[in-house]
Amino acid sequence: MADNIKANLKLTGISILAVLVLVVILQNTTTVETKILWMSISMPRALLLLVTVGIGFGAGYVYGRFRKPKPVVTVPAATPEAERVDEE
Repeated sequence: MADNIKANLKLTGISILAVLVLVVILQNTTTVETKILWMSISMPRALLLLVTVGIGFGAGYVYGRFRKPKPVVTVPAATPEAERVDEE
């Protein structure tokens, strides 16, 4: 039962996200001119947004892939001897 609810929530979230992306694309069809260094590129604003998001996801992936992992801190489990010392 819980798996079915998770699957429905996931499908609903993906559907809402797809509709929002479609709305953004349909509202941003005008052509814009973008200057990068010495180049001038004309493209639809929706494509520019998609490229920008792709660069952001790519940078996040590369950062997450190559950063040093955090050291694992282990906490010793409570033992009956440790509890007795605290009581005294």
